[in-house]
Amino acid sequence: MLTPGLRSLVFVGEKLLTSFSSSSGEFLFELNLQRAFNMCIRLATNIIVSSMLILGGSATVTDLSGMNTIAACFLIPVGVAIYVVVGGMRATLLCD
Repeated sequence: MLTPGLRSLVFVGEKLLTSFSSSSGEFLFELNLQRAFNMCIRLATNIIVSSMLILGGSATVTDLSGMNTIAACFLIPVGVAIYVVVGGMRATLLCD
């Protein structure tokens, strides 16, 4: 249990952190909203980077072998999935 003096210091610090909020409930709502927004931005970034890696790999396979680009886009993740199922993830974790 906080003493009245310490409790007032906590409330003043909370008010300084949440100058636009009128209560701690609004602060928690804004904090969760900000976290949800950041999570959506990170998810979108991961999707963009993953698609760039797959498209770059498929362009390399297309230039080296003449394979269709769309087929290479589908076969690269299939090859990675097979490698992981066979035991590649364990080998990667042991070597790192």
